[in-house]
Amino acid sequence: MGVRSISLLVLAGTIMAPPLWGDNEVDLSGYRVGTLNDDAVRESSGLACPRDANGFFWTHNDGGNGAWLYRLDREGTVIEQLEVNGSENVDWEDLALLQRGTQSRLVIADIGDNFGRRDDVQLLITDASDVSRSGSVDVIQTISFSYPDGPRDSEAIAVDDEAATVWIVAKRTIPAELYILDLASLPEGETVTAEFVGTLNSLPQPSRQDIALAPIKQDWFWQPTALDFSPDGRLAAVLTYEAIYLYERQAGESWQQAFEAAPSRFALGEGWAAEALCLTSEAVFWTTEGKQPPLFRIPLSDPAWAAPN
Repeated sequence: MGVRSISLLVLAGTIMAPPLWGDNEVDLSGYRVGTLNDDAVRESSGLACPRDANGFFWTHNDGGNGAWLYRLDREGTVIEQLEVNGSENVDWEDLALLQRGTQSRLVIADIGDNFGRRDDVQLLITDASDVSRSGSVDVIQTISFSYPDGPRDSEAIAVDDEAATVWIVAKRTIPAELYILDLASLPEGETVTAEFVGTLNSLPQPSRQDIALAPIKQDWFWQPTALDFSPDGRLAAVLTYEAIYLYERQAGESWQQAFEAAPSRFALGEGWAAEALCLTSEAVFWTTEGKQPPLFRIPLSDPAWAAPN
């Protein structure tokens, strides 16, 4: 079923009731740990977390801003910018780390498709552990893929290192859809089809009124804009325009099963162009679009996380 068909079903009233959370709106000033203060970072739309105490953050701009990666320190200061050789930033929307033994690779998700016109989209894999000092980095693998039911606009990916899979969230379908790519069985040089595995019914869903008013209010609070898994494979964080949702995977569960359970929620409030998130074993980091955006750190132990009522 295509995006338009799904939207029409929602307008007809066939929509699931969302989980309910307590009111945990908070003042975010105490969570701010830095600023992406380089004007070259105009529209941060992807964020990758360091895996160790001596590591760095990585980010990139949204589509049309050039094919560059930016390495950041813990306060968000750009300490290095690297051109991604031989690539084009059509619509880069997320960034994830792929760990293979001691090798760290960055997966750039060129998956944005606002108007549903791209027959295939790409993941660009670079070697983050072998950065040259020439101001550039090579793409060591390009994965082209399509969706089984036509184009999708997606802004969120995460890599499951243990299973060697990439998870993708399509944002404009209602509910948001989940897809996976199996990195272990990709045919060389061919466009592959992502596997549809389910929907994110556990996120809050819009009412018919929400959908009708969204273009007027510029408020699509339900749409997911980023996804990440914790390094130990236990947690998943989903960012929307107004909240962060945290899922816990129990022993023996698949991610698909974990996403069916109601998540914990950290409310961000209205007015944030929240586009980029990454997850460590202790905290969620997130930032926004725009020049010199703030970098926030939300501890996983923070009492402001609200469980469903």
